[in-house]
Amino acid sequence: MRLNEIAAEIHRRMCEDDRFGYSWEERYGAVWETWEIGGRKYRIRVGDYDCSSSTITAWSVALQGTPWEGALDGAVTTHNMRSVFVGSRLFEWLGMSFLAEPGDLYLSEANHVAMCQTQYPDVLSEFSWGDNGAYGNQRGDQGGWEASVHGYYDYPWDGILHFIGEGDVGPSPEPAPDTPSDNLPMPRFRVAVMEGGSKRWLPWMRGLVDEGGSDDTFAGEPGVGIVDVEFEGGSLGPNGWFTKNMAGDKLIGLTVYYDTPHPDQTGYYQAMYRVHWLGANPDWGKYEYDDDDGGAGNDRDQLDMIELKIARC
Repeated sequence: MRLNEIAAEIHRRMCEDDRFGYSWEERYGAVWETWEIGGRKYRIRVGDYDCSSSTITAWSVALQGTPWEGALDGAVTTHNMRSVFVGSRLFEWLGMSFLAEPGDLYLSEANHVAMCQTQYPDVLSEFSWGDNGAYGNQRGDQGGWEASVHGYYDYPWDGILHFIGEGDVGPSPEPAPDTPSDNLPMPRFRVAVMEGGSKRWLPWMRGLVDEGGSDDTFAGEPGVGIVDVEFEGGSLGPNGWFTKNMAGDKLIGLTVYYDTPHPDQTGYYQAMYRVHWLGANPDWGKYEYDDDDGGAGNDRDQLDMIELKIARC
């Protein structure tokens, strides 16, 4: 299968699976799952998305295990999708006179995006709106229309992000990379919240796994502000470190650096993490890699969730 066909298949499955719904809060799913497409295995989070995060995710998942993995990580919303996708050199920007192909994206840069599923007839897939608007939704598709596959319509769209990359992706018995394959220890960390005037530490996370037994892939409790975070000694590698950005007793930012123990044997790994903040506009921030971009958080609003794992450089 070609990469564009894989991306289209992933987005179609997301739209047709009622475990996926629309939300501006969760936005990048919740629970990891492995899908097999064309003989290859891909890792994806099941849960709620919005129009842009769903299409970005479908393409990012399709690129797992290829030389272009991570090429679209800078894309966050419809506002910067065009610049990131075209900048990756995997896509070009074309006018609406072009006949879109599977995996291409119909884009309204200010408002919305949908994915082309088939050229004849012209069918698209999209995440539209939640059961309770953009916030406060129940996870999953409650009415069958939060995410759907249907005939083409003109939003209106500004243009088309057309896939111009090369490479058929053949079958592989190996799972797509989610955790390192060489048994490097996944960072172990936990966060604390205030309860009844006292600090309460939540269960330890080992990467994306909650040692407390829940299916959550993040440390924290949605809507409850974090007041502290700590990492188990040595779990960030021999010279790894983290820094907390505090505003009084509120955690408003976090920077994590992972130091690979034996890079000559395994290659280099880095901390890959993102945070969710509260405030007037609660949202997940983009993924950060070590201290490359100054850490995670908007340095203003208190954090309530942290998600972290190791990724290959």
